[in-house]
Amino acid sequence: MMFLMVADISLRFLFDRPILGSFELTQLFMVLMVSGSLAYAQTEDGHVRITMFTDRFPPRLRSLAHAFALLAGAGMMGIVAYAGFLQGGESADKGQITSVLGIPLYPFYHLLGTGVLIYALVLLADALVAFRNAVKPSLEDGGQMSRSSD
Repeated sequence: MMFLMVADISLRFLFDRPILGSFELTQLFMVLMVSGSLAYAQTEDGHVRITMFTDRFPPRLRSLAHAFALLAGAGMMGIVAYAGFLQGGESADKGQITSVLGIPLYPFYHLLGTGVLIYALVLLADALVAFRNAVKPSLEDGGQMSRSSD
């Protein structure tokens, strides 16, 4: 995607000949990159969290608050995934395509829905771990909370 953008800008600047459809391709690639990386970032604990208040909570209450936040996130991402699948169906029915290259849009909506659904499932799994830690801290880590309950 970066090489496409650099080539497009260079050709536009040097020869006044941009790459046809580069903006469309960049948009479609961005959908794939973002939806495909959300679940991975969650498994690597890579999302930003603001814990200014919850850091002051006792460990079990902190775990419980984190579990409810993860559960709410899983619910919201489930709704987004559902909307992506619905939009993909509508896009396929209407035959929507990109304006320059004529690429069908429905596969990208379905890929978006799939990526976000996987993210929702990872959030749900992390919420279950956090609930478990709130009820009974693990003995293997000496009573310390696991990664997903910080």
